[in-house]
Amino acid sequence: MQNSCLHNLKKNANTHAAEVGARYVITDYATVTLKFAALPLWAYGKERISSYQETYYQQSPESGRYDPILVLKQPYFMSTASRLHLFDGSFTSGSGGTLLTIDQSPLNGGIPVITSAGEISAHDAQNLAPSSQRLAGSIQFTKPITDVPALGHYRLIYESPTTVASDDVRQIKEVKIFERVNGYTLPGTGTIELPLTTNQGRNYTWQQKSSNGSFTLPYSTHSNPYEVRATGPYRIIETGKTVEVSEDQIT
Repeated sequence: MQNSCLHNLKKNANTHAAEVGARYVITDYATVTLKFAALPLWAYGKERISSYQETYYQQSPESGRYDPILVLKQPYFMSTASRLHLFDGSFTSGSGGTLLTIDQSPLNGGIPVITSAGEISAHDAQNLAPSSQRLAGSIQFTKPITDVPALGHYRLIYESPTTVASDDVRQIKEVKIFERVNGYTLPGTGTIELPLTTNQGRNYTWQQKSSNGSFTLPYSTHSNPYEVRATGPYRIIETGKTVEVSEDQIT
């Protein structure tokens, strides 16, 4: 059930972009955090925000009151907006999360109460059966529960100077602009990576896992007209093979 939902998210966003001829996508941090609840409503109408994130309540042992906790679900991390703004469209490994048991009985006033919480690995979360009583969640916007695939048709071309959030591996800027490209199809298997530097001097590595025996590469390694540029060739991690891609090959 969850996999079907994630497939539809990707298909709908990319199909819509193609249908309207969108070339550029602008994202900002507020949209993927504070304002995210509006996106499913705009995109799907009746699609409930609870498919992506939900507020649960946990009783404080000190005060006895029920404190709200915003829990992010894997479909949130699989949304195109989150994948672009938080992860630069790059493959991102799942970190696992918290396995929550939820009680929504009338004795608790009908509110969703967390009755138990424990760690769960990315592998176990991937295989967790859908349930309204037990679910895997994350409370960090930069920590997906299971793996997030790369987006092979979007390249970062600009980011604003202000850093609004950071963790041990990334800095997140307030505004980003991506260009939608055809991408270059490269036969191969494994994981490919590309070192990049942004117009703000932020260095990071874009990664993608192969799918059906090929990669879809959105960045050129030379003649790039934008300030977000590759600082080296693509490299397939498992074999060490390097690949140069021209601007003409991706557009």
